[in-house]
Amino acid sequence: MRWGTFGLILEELRRALERGAAKFKAFFRRNNITKAFYFVIIAAAVFALVRIFIAEITPVDGPSMESTLFSGEQILVDRISYHLRKPERGEIVICRYPGDKRAYVKRIIALEGESVEVRSGVIHINGGRLDESAYWSGVISQDADPVLVPEGYIFVVGDNRNRSVDSRDPRVGPIPMERVIGKAMAVAWPLARFHFL
Repeated sequence: MRWGTFGLILEELRRALERGAAKFKAFFRRNNITKAFYFVIIAAAVFALVRIFIAEITPVDGPSMESTLFSGEQILVDRISYHLRKPERGEIVICRYPGDKRAYVKRIIALEGESVEVRSGVIHINGGRLDESAYWSGVISQDADPVLVPEGYIFVVGDNRNRSVDSRDPRVGPIPMERVIGKAMAVAWPLARFHFL
């Protein structure tokens, strides 16, 4: 197709869009109630799409992530990242445990194919001690036998190691990625404590 013909098609398409936009504006000028109704519907649809596919706000409930996150804080959750890339060790995620509808906030410490164990109060990955100095400085009170993280799963724990029910518990275990809601991006509320994670 030559550019001249293509240009004519584009020009005709532009005119059709302008005519449609003019009709749309005239329709809304005629009826303010209809305008308000459609505005509410469109706003609700946009909000729903954002919450389902892009981001949401999730509350922190309980002490399991102290002193990184505190009960009552609201965190901004990115729902897109893990559809575009694999999770990374150290990221904070919101997930649902197998057979549980509640959302939990935890930190990823092991990825698929890695072996995790708690020995002498310290987490070891593939036999080597995990450096957690950025968010944990205590001693874990209970050791845990080695667990191999299956493909498509992650191993999560709470930053408050001795007050968290997480992947170390055999009733929870590694979390399948389809149970991961998203990545925690920031503390959004209260505003005085806003910060990126």
